[in-house]
Amino acid sequence: TFSYITENKMPPEGPGKKGWNFIEAQLRFFREMAEKHHFEPVLLIMPTPEEIMRGNAAPYIHYLEKRCQVLGIPALNLENAFDPSGEIKASKFLIPYDYHLTPEGNHRVARLLFETLKSSQ
Repeated sequence: TFSYITENKMPPEGPGKKGWNFIEAQLRFFREMAEKHHFEPVLLIMPTPEEIMRGNAAPYIHYLEKRCQVLGIPALNLENAFDPSGEIKASKFLIPYDYHLTPEGNHRVARLLFETLKSSQ
């Protein structure tokens, strides 16, 4: 994902073309499983720490949102769970030098997911 973040490459082009094709196939399978088993799928998109700290999403996030829209899968960009103003440091949400969430980060993501699912009913 590094070149997609730093060079603003738009999937599926770039070094990960095979991977993006795999993701597309998995999204289609996810949609099929949801229809077969009668549940509403939601794709959670977790931005990288760099994207959260910069406050702007790399093009691959828009690509995922667009593909989900085409496939009828709601996509929830978790960037919205964090402070877009930058007043609260990203280290409050993310473990330093890691992609994992802190307890506060998990709480914010859970709250956003709950509100999203509640409003879709």
